[in-house]
Amino acid sequence: MSNAVIKKRQAERDLDEQSFYIAQRNPDAGFCFLIAAEAAFENLAKMPELGTACRFREARLAVLRFWPISGFENFLVFCRPNESGVEIVRILHGAQDVHSVLKRME
Repeated sequence: MSNAVIKKRQAERDLDEQSFYIAQRNPDAGFCFLIAAEAAFENLAKMPELGTACRFREARLAVLRFWPISGFENFLVFCRPNESGVEIVRILHGAQDVHSVLKRME
């Protein structure tokens, strides 16, 4: 396994939006969020089975796993293990209706 991190376009948007939201209140925290998120991605790429398996009925969602971002545990990385590492699908706040958001995923 090559430990590759592949970020879906929507995951990139999520990362930008979440960090911007945090940075509006605390610029240093917004930067720390980005660093912590990238560290989470790297850990997931090294150990793609890390995290909790999602328990959704839809087959395309059932393969997803989620992992909290260290220091920002309310933010969850939703990912899909693959042959080369991990595909980052979404970064969502735990207070969101995660299932509804993921169901609309491309």
